[in-house]
Amino acid sequence: MTATDVATAAPKAQDGKSCPNSKEASPVKVKTPAEVQEEATTCLVTGKRHLLVSDVPAAVTILAKACELLSAQFGETAKECAESYFTTARLCLSFPGWSLGSGNALDGVPRRTSEANNSK
Repeated sequence: MTATDVATAAPKAQDGKSCPNSKEASPVKVKTPAEVQEEATTCLVTGKRHLLVSDVPAAVTILAKACELLSAQFGETAKECAESYFTTARLCLSFPGWSLGSGNALDGVPRRTSEANNSK
């Protein structure tokens, strides 16, 4: 490669069309609301399936993804988010403490007795 080859190769890379790292070369595809809702519905169905077979960590992960997709597209309080939030909340209430490694999330917290309530 000679100096003239380098000089002629430099402008070719500068125009942005032959450079693979150019931002112009790869357009970003924006998803439509229908595509986002379809992907979120797939995540929701997959999360329910994981819940059915008692794969709680996988269910939490995929249901969180469904909530994230829908809330980013429609907003956190949109009616499109209702089912994914409901399913995730139901999962969290059905398996309390699964992420803590214990069966009871309130281990070590003193319990109130009926005698303490009656002494008032």
